[in-house]
Amino acid sequence: MKLWWPFALPLLLMSAPALASPVTRALFVGIDKYLHSKSRVPSADFADLRGAVADSMLMKYALERALQVTFDQPVADSCESRNLLSVTLTDRCATRAAILAALTERVRASARGDTVIFYFAGHGSTVADDQEFDQAGGYNSTLLPADARKPGAPVSNDIYDREIRGLIDVANVRGVNVITVFDSCNSGTAARGFRGEGMSRGVKGIQAKAGKMWVPDLPASGSGGGYRVHFGAARDDEEAREVTLGGSVNGVFTTAFTQALLARPDATFGDLVTTIRLKLERDGVKRQYPQAEGQLAASFGGTTGRAALFDARPQGQRVVLGAGRLLGMSLGSKFALYDSQRAALDPNGAPLASGAIVELADGQATLQLDAPPASPLGNRLIARETAHVWGSDRLKVSVSEAVPRAQSRLIKALSGLGFVEMVPAGDPGELNLLRYGGTEEGPVELYARDGSGLATLGEVSDAQFADRLRTALLAIYKARRLIALPTRSSKDAELALCISTKLDHPVQVCPEPEGQLRQFAVDVPVVLTLTNNAEAARYMAVLVIDDKYGITQLIPTGQGQDVAMAGGAQQRPPRFKFDSSGLYRFVIFASDAPINVATLEQAPLRFNYAQPCDPETEDCTAKANTARDGAIPVLGNWTITVEDALIEFGRP
Repeated sequence: MKLWWPFALPLLLMSAPALASPVTRALFVGIDKYLHSKSRVPSADFADLRGAVADSMLMKYALERALQVTFDQPVADSCESRNLLSVTLTDRCATRAAILAALTERVRASARGDTVIFYFAGHGSTVADDQEFDQAGGYNSTLLPADARKPGAPVSNDIYDREIRGLIDVANVRGVNVITVFDSCNSGTAARGFRGEGMSRGVKGIQAKAGKMWVPDLPASGSGGGYRVHFGAARDDEEAREVTLGGSVNGVFTTAFTQALLARPDATFGDLVTTIRLKLERDGVKRQYPQAEGQLAASFGGTTGRAALFDARPQGQRVVLGAGRLLGMSLGSKFALYDSQRAALDPNGAPLASGAIVELADGQATLQLDAPPASPLGNRLIARETAHVWGSDRLKVSVSEAVPRAQSRLIKALSGLGFVEMVPAGDPGELNLLRYGGTEEGPVELYARDGSGLATLGEVSDAQFADRLRTALLAIYKARRLIALPTRSSKDAELALCISTKLDHPVQVCPEPEGQLRQFAVDVPVVLTLTNNAEAARYMAVLVIDDKYGITQLIPTGQGQDVAMAGGAQQRPPRFKFDSSGLYRFVIFASDAPINVATLEQAPLRFNYAQPCDPETEDCTAKANTARDGAIPVLGNWTITVEDALIEFGRP
């Protein structure tokens, strides 16, 4: 087989282009020698590694060059080194306590907008989920620190995926971005072995008591805004391998990763993982499929794309788009096609081709190209919508203002919105009321049909008014469309949802709500339990729509590879709280293929669009694309249900 190994890297390093970077802190962990491996404990079920420490140094070296920063330098005869930007822990220094403490301190020292990188090379494994039931496959993916798996110990001492996820949650609330890169087995969700090519970085999964889950000693205070990205060397059921070639031992994944990064340090994370996969595939690496998820339109430079992007692939004279009716696609809508996310996010970039949707299914759409491309299209394309064709379902809006309609700039602004139908004031069929304060002067205010105020849009004469109007109405339109998707009743649904404040209730029993509608208090923790009532395994996704039309993805959680939930299985994601009162609606997807529901996310309506936005106290921007990476699915069987919950202030 042909691979890329370190002796080829210096040429790339010398010519790596500059990249302005907000990355300020990192933790590098590499473990070859374990305290309780076969080398020291003959009865152990795992061996030492040879390339993990070298990988941690390689990754640090590559990131230094790509980001133009200076990380810590190795200390002679020491397994630990550090400076203001980074900490490196290897072998005996990389204990569970040391890793978690160092990672916490990286986050603690970071300010809003900073980025923390956590790189781990070593053994990964699985432990049966006996506590939280927050894993669809029934097992927690884990990282093995140097002191893991001591024979006879009451707990395994692994670092659990949900422990890392908890710290990432805190970091994101504080506005800190977190990028995790794991070259270990089972690293699709958290976390090297021997199967086929090379030495594996995997340890046999075990049935063990998890012990008390670690919680970071770090307040989750802030206005949010941080994003997360995770790279894993392999799927949850695969092993990450290391290979000896030319006298050097390194991980297959890390070597490909560093070369891809140095060749294009400005690449988005989605582009990076695609390049890595193509490298491994082209060089004959089998049974190891690197994973990536999270804010894939971002990059190591800290920038984040704001457009919703979709995977696409050529099929004869047409192109298949990885999104369909369920994600809001419509016949006739036009798309531009690019060879990378970076190119698609460049407002001045020229597309490779363009086309319109001529065939539409639930999970995918088919584009007819406008013209033959100048050169053959690659196997992987990125699509960005350039013109949307609105269907017959329109948002009915009435207008009340003290100026003639023929002279109304407000009417003119509304007439340019293809998803809006203007109806007479007082029409019983209207869904939203747009009122101009009743006089010729004053701000435009947006009201719901029941008379409740939704937003103040400012003066029509304001240069930003048309954009504010479109943003607010489009958010309402998208949320209403999502709720109106074809559904099945709860009793027929294959995926059941239970929401309760009884945090430790058995997953098999859902506490009954007090009335017809579930009711909860603001800032009170709740636990959500999913049950797959189907016989076959199903992929699941849950979105929550708040009373201001914000749409947030709850499931998948954004950390880890999506796993199909086995028939009859239950899953309990992390606990959460409602931060405001109102009616919340949970939209629950179950399908035989993953659905990229993250593209449906949107920020809630702001009350006063006319006031400047303070990013320190309010998240005023629409959510960036959080599209999950993967092949284009074909949905043959899917179910959507909608559950409601009323959130009230002061309710016990």
